[in-house]
Amino acid sequence: MSSTSQHIVIIGTGNVATQLTGWLLKHTDAKVAGVVGRNKTSLATFKQTYGVNIFNQLDEIPPCDIIILAVSDASIQSVSDALPQTQALVVHTSGITNLNILSKHPRRGVFYPLQTMSKVVETDFSHVPILIESNHTNDTELLKNLARQFSNHIVEIHSEQRQHVHVAAVFANNFSNHLYHIASQILEQQGLDMELLKPLILETARKVQTQLPHAVQTGPAKRNDMEAMVKHVSLLTHFPEFQHLYKEISQSILLHSNHPKD
Repeated sequence: MSSTSQHIVIIGTGNVATQLTGWLLKHTDAKVAGVVGRNKTSLATFKQTYGVNIFNQLDEIPPCDIIILAVSDASIQSVSDALPQTQALVVHTSGITNLNILSKHPRRGVFYPLQTMSKVVETDFSHVPILIESNHTNDTELLKNLARQFSNHIVEIHSEQRQHVHVAAVFANNFSNHLYHIASQILEQQGLDMELLKPLILETARKVQTQLPHAVQTGPAKRNDMEAMVKHVSLLTHFPEFQHLYKEISQSILLHSNHPKD
């Protein structure tokens, strides 16, 4: 089936559904046959923003080639089970959820864009890895055809591999962002601004584009500078929960580092 014949229904009105709808309409030949959701206010926003058909019930879904479940991980099972029998390819967009959660549907797959998303910042999918999986070869090709209209970085991957990717992504994105939040609180307590750290954050991100993170690790734990680490812990007296986290992360770096003599 060519990309021009793909009619797609999106179930969900959250961050992923918003970004997928916008990209499909602006950058692909696929047709958005409709958006389905429980929140009538969000549906109205989709209608106003994108001019798509909106539906409030799963049994209202029009004929289509692909149904994308862009819902929360916790909702995939219930939405899949409530979805009427269909000849369409039913896919979810979750990183952590096994393909077989869609076992009700003879044609099932996964279309997982490996990127953090929000409603307010438009996602540029052109360099985003798209991880795909299906239980049929023909449907894998169908998903590849769709994914090529999003990105040049397409990876066919099975559920267990994708789940490990998701864990790695939590460390790389969610945890690192939380550490930025902690850093901002430490600075704020001293009347200082997060702007001080932004060049450092950008340089760290730049280095890992071309080198392994282990190779560019720096800091007191990497140097086994116990004096500096003890001082840091004492400076975090007002943040006891951060003291614990500092010790745990430093210990992890120590265990994974070769300490130079200099």
